[in-house]
Amino acid sequence: MKGNETDRFVERTRRLLDQGARDIDAATLARLDRARRRALAGERPARRLLLDLRRLFPAAALLGAAAAAALALVLRVETPRTAAPLAAALEDLEVVTAPEPLDFYADLDFYAWMAAETDDAG
Repeated sequence: MKGNETDRFVERTRRLLDQGARDIDAATLARLDRARRRALAGERPARRLLLDLRRLFPAAALLGAAAAAALALVLRVETPRTAAPLAAALEDLEVVTAPEPLDFYADLDFYAWMAAETDDAG
């Protein structure tokens, strides 16, 4: 814009803004006046502590990380303890449900030796 056009633009904008300021309703004027007074006095509007997520985010992140670490530790520590008894229980179940009599398992080493001897001889 050239100098003359710029002056007209500025003047027209000023008139529109002044007219808009004159047409503001009383409730809005009162709110603006209160905000202006608080700003000049250095006051801050009251904050809702529960809704201030910027303060809660670091604590929530730390709590979440601690909970995840505790869960990982519990799962890591508890898994080996329960795996060994489970394997032993499955072995016992296999022996109890097998068609051979229980005396067969008492002499299992003998039967393994005998099978190896017959394989070598035959």
